[in-house]
Amino acid sequence: MTPGRYYYIIAPVHRWWRRRKLLRSIFWGTVVGITWLILFVAESPAKVVKWLMEYPMERVRKQKERVKREKADERAANLVARDGVKPLPRVRNRGLTLGSTESQSPLQASGPDVFEVSPEKSRRRRKRAMVQEGMKEISQRTIEQTGTSALFNLPYEVRDLIWTYAVGGHDIHIVRRRGRLGNVYCAAEHPLPPDFRDLCCLSRDQEGYYLPTAWPRDLKPLGLALTCRQIYSETIDKLYALNTFSFDRYGVLEDFFPTLLPHRRDLVASVNFSWNFNTGVPDPRFSSSTRFCQLYQPNNNSIEAWASCITILNALPGLRSLTVTPAFAAAATAYRHSRYINPFLEVLNSSTAENLHVTIPWKVTPLPVFPGLQSLAVPYLALESMDSVLPKTSRFTIERKGFTRGQLELLAFFIPFHIQCLHCRTYTIIRKSTKTFAESVTYFDKACLSRPGQPCFSSKSTYWTFHTHCRGWIEFQYDWRDEEWSVTQGAREVIDEEAEAHLLEYSERYPKQENRHERLYGLNLRDTAVRGWGESFTGKVLDVPTKERYYMNMGWRPGK
Repeated sequence: MTPGRYYYIIAPVHRWWRRRKLLRSIFWGTVVGITWLILFVAESPAKVVKWLMEYPMERVRKQKERVKREKADERAANLVARDGVKPLPRVRNRGLTLGSTESQSPLQASGPDVFEVSPEKSRRRRKRAMVQEGMKEISQRTIEQTGTSALFNLPYEVRDLIWTYAVGGHDIHIVRRRGRLGNVYCAAEHPLPPDFRDLCCLSRDQEGYYLPTAWPRDLKPLGLALTCRQIYSETIDKLYALNTFSFDRYGVLEDFFPTLLPHRRDLVASVNFSWNFNTGVPDPRFSSSTRFCQLYQPNNNSIEAWASCITILNALPGLRSLTVTPAFAAAATAYRHSRYINPFLEVLNSSTAENLHVTIPWKVTPLPVFPGLQSLAVPYLALESMDSVLPKTSRFTIERKGFTRGQLELLAFFIPFHIQCLHCRTYTIIRKSTKTFAESVTYFDKACLSRPGQPCFSSKSTYWTFHTHCRGWIEFQYDWRDEEWSVTQGAREVIDEEAEAHLLEYSERYPKQENRHERLYGLNLRDTAVRGWGESFTGKVLDVPTKERYYMNMGWRPGK
């Protein structure tokens, strides 16, 4: 459009139209009226108004939901990348072992494809590398210590015995921490039996990441090896060859071995895996308010993930021993998941380990008879033969774990005596008669289990309670024969004089307890020692040993 045409034709029309306000109002009113008339004839005004109001809002709502889903997916992917295990760098600055070629990356070394990992694409890692490029290179040197340390004057055979005793013979739990893998030296003397519940690595957050506490003591397996390169060179191989590495999750096992150098990975000789056919769905028997008291149980019911783990284990040329035991929670009830046991064992049958030992839960018949309940001694556990879940041919040794304990319960619990929590970083007392929850199970006398039809008595009860201050788990045991309480894991008993002196000095740290009668409000007291029938999962039932001990601590009943 030429400037002359705009100024001489269009501009005067615009000025004339802006000055005629009444004419503009009549014009737009006529347009709106005709439009409404057309819409009224086609559809009722109410529907038109509803459509005009809802359609844009529906489009906006769907758009917002789509954006929210995309952001949630992106946030979840970022969290996985942040908390996932970081692979080793492609190039090491210097090999730690004397006379080695450790500077080459495990990603560059030859080996099975099952250990291939993708390099990390982290903004923080790239930024750190850019900063390091601009820094001045620091020269590294090795100092000869053979003539300055009396340790290296010992014959190598003697030093080898010292390293074997100091580094080997441990059961090391490999756990997942945020951003990396961690390790916990098992504090138990015999950590493999399925009737034993190991509490040393069960402090987890809601997402299953390990939260370290002060118990067990962090032995730092590489602390000795990192004192100097000579000790590192003489001990690092023993760390992998003379210890048992324990796993309780498929993903941890899959992440652990790709982080090792190939020649270290080939030295791993013993692996233990605790399986648990857990679906990941909270037990409906536990109320939502008491699920926080439940011990952590990984979701290990994926046969595909288990097959991937066996593929990784088969790629370990030095693997001599593979022990597979049910997790504690699965030891007495996993036979109900028979649909998992058969494919699980079929996959395990393809393992190439020389010494392969498997423990599976096994049904026992008849059911143990309790005093006063002989009429209920029905073959409850013999509904079907467990032999049907076993593979027709197997190359491993199977140990059938019988029914030696009752069902797991969630009970109300009172601390039976003063204890010091070993999980806390500072000296902390948990006072006797403190009210809490406890997962509990009762073990039966094995002698009576071998005599079907005879009365079967309880031998001991075990209680696991949670210290909310440090997120540590503590184990108590009650001996039914001797009628004695003891603390076995996570804490130590403290005499009354020591506890009272500490509580008097640090009274501001400990809140005032409830009235002794108020602590019993809302609780159901059992009047019989028989357990295994009518289990409680509400945390509102107090069993006989706990009740008797609480009454004794309150002075309502004389002690022994």
